[in-house]
Amino acid sequence: MKKRIGLALSGGGASGLCHIGVLKVLDENHVTVDAISGCSFCALIGGLYCSGYKARDIEKLAKETKWQRLLDFTLPVNSFIRGRRIENTIRKLIQNRQFHDLEPKFFVGATNFETGGEVVFQEGDVSSAIRASIAIPGIIAAKRINKQRFVDGVLVDPTGIFALKEKCDALVVVDLSVPFQKSVKLMKSKKTRENELLAAFSNNVMGNFMKLLRKNIKERQFKRVPKLIVNTIETIVNRIFTPSRFINLLSGGISPQMIEIVLRSQQIVMSRLYNLNLELGKPDIIIKPEYSYLGYVEFDRVDDFVRAGEEATNKVLAQIKKLF
Repeated sequence: MKKRIGLALSGGGASGLCHIGVLKVLDENHVTVDAISGCSFCALIGGLYCSGYKARDIEKLAKETKWQRLLDFTLPVNSFIRGRRIENTIRKLIQNRQFHDLEPKFFVGATNFETGGEVVFQEGDVSSAIRASIAIPGIIAAKRINKQRFVDGVLVDPTGIFALKEKCDALVVVDLSVPFQKSVKLMKSKKTRENELLAAFSNNVMGNFMKLLRKNIKERQFKRVPKLIVNTIETIVNRIFTPSRFINLLSGGISPQMIEIVLRSQQIVMSRLYNLNLELGKPDIIIKPEYSYLGYVEFDRVDDFVRAGEEATNKVLAQIKKLF
Protein backbone atom coordinates (compact mmCIF):
# COMPACT_ATOMS: atom_id res chain seq x y z
CA MET A 1 0.00 0.00 0.00
CA LYS A 2 1.35 3.41 -1.02
CA LYS A 3 2.38 5.70 1.81
CA ARG A 4 0.54 9.00 2.17
CA ILE A 5 3.19 11.74 2.29
CA GLY A 6 2.43 15.12 3.84
CA LEU A 7 4.32 18.40 3.51
CA ALA A 8 3.89 20.99 6.29
CA LEU A 9 4.71 24.56 5.28
CA SER A 10 5.39 26.35 8.55
CA GLY A 11 4.50 30.00 9.12
CA GLY A 12 7.06 32.76 9.13
CA GLY A 13 6.10 35.97 7.36
CA ALA A 14 8.34 36.86 4.42
CA SER A 15 10.58 33.89 5.20
CA GLY A 16 7.70 31.78 3.91
CA LEU A 17 9.07 32.60 0.47
CA CYS A 18 11.55 29.79 1.25
CA HIS A 19 8.68 27.38 0.57
CA ILE A 20 8.79 28.36 -3.09
CA GLY A 21 12.35 27.02 -3.27
CA VAL A 22 11.29 23.82 -1.52
CA LEU A 23 8.44 23.27 -3.99
CA LYS A 24 10.70 24.08 -6.96
CA VAL A 25 13.12 21.30 -6.03
CA LEU A 26 10.26 18.83 -5.52
CA ASP A 27 8.78 19.79 -8.92
CA GLU A 28 12.11 19.47 -10.70
CA ASN A 29 12.66 16.00 -9.22
CA HIS A 30 9.08 14.85 -9.89
CA VAL A 31 8.41 14.36 -6.19
CA THR A 32 4.67 14.60 -5.47
CA VAL A 33 3.12 14.68 -2.02
CA ASP A 34 -0.43 13.70 -1.10
CA ALA A 35 -1.25 16.57 1.23
CA ILE A 36 0.04 20.03 2.12
CA SER A 37 -0.66 22.19 5.14
CA GLY A 38 0.03 25.88 5.54
CA CYS A 39 -0.58 28.66 8.03
CA SER A 40 -0.18 32.43 8.01
CA PHE A 41 1.41 33.81 4.80
CA CYS A 42 2.56 30.31 3.94
CA ALA A 43 -1.06 29.22 3.56
CA LEU A 44 -1.17 31.43 0.46
CA ILE A 45 1.84 29.69 -1.08
CA GLY A 46 0.38 26.26 -0.31
CA GLY A 47 -3.03 27.31 -1.63
CA LEU A 48 -1.59 28.55 -4.91
CA TYR A 49 0.41 25.36 -5.37
CA CYS A 50 -2.56 23.09 -4.67
CA SER A 51 -4.68 25.22 -7.01
CA GLY A 52 -2.48 24.26 -9.95
CA TYR A 53 0.29 26.87 -9.91
CA LYS A 54 3.78 25.52 -10.41
CA ALA A 55 6.50 26.68 -8.04
CA ARG A 56 8.08 28.80 -10.78
CA ASP A 57 4.73 30.50 -11.38
CA ILE A 58 4.48 31.37 -7.68
CA GLU A 59 8.05 32.69 -7.72
CA LYS A 60 7.18 34.98 -10.63
CA LEU A 61 4.06 36.21 -8.81
CA ALA A 62 6.11 36.92 -5.67
CA LYS A 63 8.56 39.04 -7.66
CA GLU A 64 5.88 40.94 -9.56
CA THR A 65 3.58 41.66 -6.63
CA LYS A 66 3.74 45.16 -5.13
CA TRP A 67 3.19 44.01 -1.58
CA GLN A 68 2.70 47.48 -0.13
CA ARG A 69 -0.29 48.02 -2.41
CA LEU A 70 -2.14 45.19 -0.68
CA LEU A 71 -2.23 47.12 2.59
CA ASP A 72 -5.53 48.99 2.96
CA PHE A 73 -4.90 51.03 6.09
CA THR A 74 -7.80 51.96 8.32
CA LEU A 75 -8.38 53.79 11.60
CA PRO A 76 -6.46 51.71 14.17
CA VAL A 77 -9.39 50.61 16.31
CA ASN A 78 -9.09 46.81 16.07
CA SER A 79 -6.28 46.62 13.51
CA PHE A 80 -4.20 48.80 11.22
CA ILE A 81 -5.06 46.95 8.01
CA ARG A 82 -8.60 46.12 6.90
CA GLY A 83 -7.52 43.15 4.78
CA ARG A 84 -10.01 43.52 1.92
CA ARG A 85 -7.33 44.11 -0.71
CA ILE A 86 -5.44 41.08 0.53
CA GLU A 87 -8.54 38.90 0.33
CA ASN A 88 -9.51 40.26 -3.10
CA THR A 89 -6.02 39.46 -4.38
CA ILE A 90 -6.16 35.94 -2.94
CA ARG A 91 -9.57 35.38 -4.51
CA LYS A 92 -8.37 36.68 -7.87
CA LEU A 93 -5.48 34.19 -7.84
CA ILE A 94 -7.27 31.19 -6.33
CA GLN A 95 -10.64 32.18 -7.86
CA ASN A 96 -13.61 30.60 -6.08
CA ARG A 97 -12.07 27.18 -5.63
CA GLN A 98 -13.33 24.92 -2.87
CA PHE A 99 -11.07 22.58 -0.92
CA HIS A 100 -12.43 19.56 -2.76
CA ASP A 101 -11.16 21.10 -6.02
CA LEU A 102 -7.51 21.09 -4.90
CA GLU A 103 -4.77 18.60 -5.65
CA PRO A 104 -2.78 17.72 -3.56
CA LYS A 105 -5.20 17.93 -0.64
CA PHE A 106 -4.79 21.16 1.26
CA PHE A 107 -5.25 22.05 4.93
CA VAL A 108 -5.12 25.56 6.40
CA GLY A 109 -4.30 26.14 10.06
CA ALA A 110 -5.90 29.10 11.84
CA THR A 111 -6.78 30.19 15.37
CA ASN A 112 -10.33 30.67 16.61
CA PHE A 113 -10.13 34.09 18.25
CA GLU A 114 -13.26 33.39 20.34
CA THR A 115 -12.06 30.14 21.92
CA GLY A 116 -8.28 30.28 21.45
CA GLY A 117 -8.33 26.84 19.87
CA GLU A 118 -6.73 25.58 16.67
CA VAL A 119 -8.93 25.24 13.60
CA VAL A 120 -7.97 23.31 10.48
CA PHE A 121 -9.90 24.39 7.39
CA GLN A 122 -10.30 21.53 4.94
CA GLU A 123 -13.63 22.18 3.26
CA GLY A 124 -15.52 25.14 1.87
CA ASP A 125 -14.06 28.32 0.39
CA VAL A 126 -10.26 28.25 0.12
CA SER A 127 -9.73 32.02 -0.17
CA SER A 128 -11.63 32.74 3.06
CA ALA A 129 -9.58 30.14 4.93
CA ILE A 130 -6.28 31.60 3.73
CA ARG A 131 -7.42 35.12 4.59
CA ALA A 132 -8.32 33.90 8.10
CA SER A 133 -4.91 32.32 8.62
CA ILE A 134 -2.96 35.46 7.70
CA ALA A 135 -4.88 37.78 10.04
CA ILE A 136 -2.14 39.00 12.38
CA PRO A 137 -3.88 40.16 15.59
CA GLY A 138 -3.77 43.94 15.88
CA ILE A 139 -2.20 44.34 12.43
CA ILE A 140 -4.54 42.66 9.93
CA ALA A 141 -8.21 42.44 10.86
CA ALA A 142 -9.62 39.08 11.90
CA LYS A 143 -11.70 37.17 9.35
CA ARG A 144 -15.32 36.49 10.26
CA ILE A 145 -16.71 33.14 9.15
CA ASN A 146 -20.09 31.94 10.42
CA LYS A 147 -20.12 34.60 13.18
CA GLN A 148 -16.72 33.45 14.47
CA ARG A 149 -13.47 35.42 14.23
CA PHE A 150 -10.32 33.70 13.03
CA VAL A 151 -6.70 34.87 13.11
CA ASP A 152 -3.15 33.77 12.35
CA GLY A 153 -2.55 30.03 12.59
CA VAL A 154 0.97 30.46 14.01
CA LEU A 155 -0.51 31.32 17.42
CA VAL A 156 -1.28 27.64 18.04
CA ASP A 157 0.82 25.65 15.55
CA PRO A 158 3.44 27.56 13.53
CA THR A 159 4.79 24.29 12.11
CA GLY A 160 1.59 23.08 10.42
CA ILE A 161 2.35 19.57 11.70
CA PHE A 162 -0.89 18.83 13.52
CA ALA A 163 -3.04 19.70 10.52
CA LEU A 164 -1.52 16.63 8.83
CA LYS A 165 -0.40 14.36 11.66
CA GLU A 166 -3.38 11.99 11.60
CA LYS A 167 -3.84 12.15 7.84
CA CYS A 168 -0.42 11.00 6.60
CA ASP A 169 1.91 8.04 7.03
CA ALA A 170 5.05 10.16 6.67
CA LEU A 171 5.56 13.86 7.27
CA VAL A 172 8.07 16.37 5.91
CA VAL A 173 8.20 19.74 7.67
CA VAL A 174 9.80 22.97 6.48
CA ASP A 175 11.09 24.60 9.66
CA LEU A 176 11.40 28.39 9.37
CA SER A 177 12.08 29.10 13.03
CA VAL A 178 15.02 31.33 13.93
CA PRO A 179 16.97 30.30 17.07
CA PHE A 180 16.53 32.96 19.73
CA GLN A 181 20.20 33.92 20.06
CA LYS A 182 20.51 34.28 16.28
CA SER A 183 17.42 36.48 16.15
CA VAL A 184 18.86 38.76 18.87
CA LYS A 185 22.05 39.20 16.84
CA LEU A 186 20.00 40.05 13.74
CA MET A 187 17.98 42.62 15.67
CA LYS A 188 21.14 44.32 16.90
CA SER A 189 23.01 44.09 13.61
CA LYS A 190 23.41 47.38 11.77
CA LYS A 191 22.86 45.46 8.57
CA THR A 192 19.33 44.41 9.44
CA ARG A 193 16.58 46.40 7.73
CA GLU A 194 13.90 45.40 10.24
CA ASN A 195 13.87 48.66 12.20
CA GLU A 196 13.84 50.69 8.99
CA LEU A 197 10.92 48.75 7.60
CA LEU A 198 8.96 48.87 10.84
CA ALA A 199 9.55 52.62 11.08
CA ALA A 200 8.35 53.02 7.50
CA PHE A 201 5.34 50.87 8.31
CA SER A 202 4.55 53.02 11.35
CA ASN A 203 4.80 56.20 9.33
CA ASN A 204 2.59 54.68 6.64
CA VAL A 205 0.01 53.66 9.21
CA MET A 206 0.05 56.96 11.05
CA GLY A 207 0.17 58.92 7.80
CA ASN A 208 -3.01 57.22 6.62
CA PHE A 209 -4.59 57.58 10.04
CA MET A 210 -3.98 61.32 10.04
CA LYS A 211 -5.35 61.65 6.50
CA LEU A 212 -8.55 59.95 7.63
CA LEU A 213 -8.72 62.20 10.67
CA ARG A 214 -8.33 65.31 8.55
CA LYS A 215 -11.00 64.06 6.17
CA ASN A 216 -13.40 63.52 9.06
CA ILE A 217 -12.69 66.99 10.37
CA LYS A 218 -13.45 68.51 6.98
CA GLU A 219 -16.32 66.39 5.68
CA ARG A 220 -18.05 64.31 8.32
CA GLN A 221 -17.65 65.57 11.85
CA PHE A 222 -18.15 68.87 13.63
CA LYS A 223 -20.74 70.07 11.10
CA ARG A 224 -22.38 72.22 13.74
CA VAL A 225 -19.11 73.69 14.99
CA PRO A 226 -18.16 77.16 13.71
CA LYS A 227 -15.80 77.10 10.76
CA LEU A 228 -13.13 79.07 12.63
CA ILE A 229 -12.85 76.36 15.29
CA VAL A 230 -12.73 73.62 12.64
CA ASN A 231 -9.89 75.44 10.85
CA THR A 232 -8.03 75.78 14.15
CA ILE A 233 -8.35 72.03 14.84
CA GLU A 234 -7.12 71.26 11.33
CA THR A 235 -4.10 73.54 11.79
CA ILE A 236 -3.17 71.79 15.04
CA VAL A 237 -3.46 68.37 13.38
CA ASN A 238 -1.37 69.45 10.40
CA ARG A 239 1.42 71.10 12.38
CA ILE A 240 1.71 69.04 15.52
CA PHE A 241 0.45 65.55 14.78
CA THR A 242 2.83 64.50 12.03
CA PRO A 243 3.39 60.73 11.83
CA SER A 244 6.84 60.85 13.41
CA ARG A 245 5.73 63.15 16.24
CA PHE A 246 2.66 61.06 16.90
CA ILE A 247 4.74 57.89 17.16
CA ASN A 248 7.14 59.63 19.55
CA LEU A 249 4.21 60.92 21.59
CA LEU A 250 2.74 57.42 21.96
CA SER A 251 6.04 55.72 22.68
CA GLY A 252 7.64 58.33 24.89
CA GLY A 253 10.40 58.82 22.33
CA ILE A 254 11.83 55.30 22.66
CA SER A 255 10.36 53.61 19.59
CA PRO A 256 13.50 51.65 18.54
CA GLN A 257 13.89 50.09 21.99
CA MET A 258 10.19 49.28 22.17
CA ILE A 259 10.37 47.63 18.77
CA GLU A 260 13.27 45.46 19.93
CA ILE A 261 11.40 44.49 23.11
CA VAL A 262 8.32 43.45 21.14
CA LEU A 263 10.35 41.52 18.56
CA ARG A 264 12.50 39.80 21.17
CA SER A 265 9.44 38.77 23.19
CA GLN A 266 7.80 37.35 20.10
CA GLN A 267 10.94 35.43 19.18
CA ILE A 268 11.09 33.83 22.64
CA VAL A 269 7.51 32.60 22.34
CA MET A 270 7.78 31.46 18.72
CA SER A 271 11.11 29.70 19.24
CA ARG A 272 9.71 27.68 22.15
CA LEU A 273 6.45 26.90 20.35
CA TYR A 274 8.30 25.71 17.25
CA ASN A 275 10.59 23.46 19.29
CA LEU A 276 7.70 22.04 21.32
CA ASN A 277 5.56 21.24 18.27
CA LEU A 278 8.48 19.67 16.41
CA GLU A 279 9.20 17.48 19.44
CA LEU A 280 5.56 16.43 19.84
CA GLY A 281 4.86 16.07 16.12
CA LYS A 282 7.93 13.93 15.39
CA PRO A 283 8.18 14.62 11.63
CA ASP A 284 10.11 12.11 9.54
CA ILE A 285 12.19 14.78 7.78
CA ILE A 286 12.86 18.42 8.61
CA ILE A 287 13.86 20.87 5.88
CA LYS A 288 15.69 23.76 7.55
CA PRO A 289 16.40 26.78 5.28
CA GLU A 290 19.20 29.11 6.43
CA TYR A 291 18.79 32.83 5.81
CA SER A 292 20.35 35.98 7.25
CA TYR A 293 17.19 37.98 7.91
CA LEU A 294 14.60 38.01 10.65
CA GLY A 295 12.16 37.06 7.92
CA TYR A 296 9.14 39.14 8.92
CA VAL A 297 8.73 41.79 6.25
CA GLU A 298 11.56 41.44 3.72
CA PHE A 299 9.28 40.60 0.79
CA ASP A 300 11.77 42.18 -1.61
CA ARG A 301 14.24 39.34 -0.85
CA VAL A 302 12.47 36.75 -2.99
CA ASP A 303 15.64 35.42 -4.63
CA ASP A 304 17.45 35.01 -1.31
CA PHE A 305 14.61 33.15 0.38
CA VAL A 306 13.89 30.93 -2.64
CA ARG A 307 17.57 30.02 -2.88
CA ALA A 308 17.63 29.13 0.84
CA GLY A 309 14.65 26.83 0.33
CA GLU A 310 16.28 25.14 -2.66
CA GLU A 311 19.57 24.55 -0.88
CA ALA A 312 17.91 23.12 2.24
CA THR A 313 15.69 20.78 0.20
CA ASN A 314 18.56 19.49 -1.93
CA LYS A 315 20.40 18.50 1.27
CA VAL A 316 17.62 16.10 2.28
CA LEU A 317 16.26 15.20 -1.17
CA ALA A 318 17.67 11.67 -1.04
CA GLN A 319 15.93 11.08 2.30
CA ILE A 320 12.63 12.43 0.93
CA LYS A 321 12.77 10.06 -2.04
CA LYS A 322 13.23 7.09 0.32
CA LEU A 323 9.82 7.82 1.83
CA PHE A 324 8.07 6.78 -1.38
